[in-house]
Amino acid sequence: MKLRAVVGHYKRAHRHHVTEELAWFRSQRSFRVAVEIAANALTKSGTRHSHQYRIRSEPMRKACEALAASLSALEASTSFEELHEVVSRAVLPIPGIGELYAYDTSVRIGAYLGLAPHLIYLHRGTRVGASRLGFETRARPHLTLDEVLKLAPEFTELSPGEIEDVLCLYKDYFAGRNAIRANCFETRSGCGSQAIKPPC
Repeated sequence: MKLRAVVGHYKRAHRHHVTEELAWFRSQRSFRVAVEIAANALTKSGTRHSHQYRIRSEPMRKACEALAASLSALEASTSFEELHEVVSRAVLPIPGIGELYAYDTSVRIGAYLGLAPHLIYLHRGTRVGASRLGFETRARPHLTLDEVLKLAPEFTELSPGEIEDVLCLYKDYFAGRNAIRANCFETRSGCGSQAIKPPC
């Protein structure tokens, strides 16, 4: 397994999309609007983000209402970890809303507030990817950056948020599946719906 190839491919194929998306959230005209857009999981084009497209309308409506009622606490957050806790308390009790929604929504609101993760949060595909790399993930909500870099020093070039993305996007590659050749791979992300096809 060549983690350096994974990091290189992520930087070429995905980093600019993530950077552009976060910049768009930072550019919203008010905090209330930023929260409304994040709560509805809307993209710049006005469509539902692929991570949240399976969420039914009623849970999404309730999540939006819960976050709108938490505006003061959200805006008062001084770290991403605090923001994520506020979002999680508001939305996770809602049936049909899960960890991925809580994390993604926190990232999008955090972009507006200038707050980024310092930990690598585990949920769905990210937990699978981390486990396949040899991390202990049972009953753990996150990994620390230090423990990740101890096992995977190639990730030094990535932020904690980018490491979270990589663990999810490349989880099938970490399992040894879909390898095309030594430095070329193809997989389907559980975090989205697009196939990853590096130019090899």
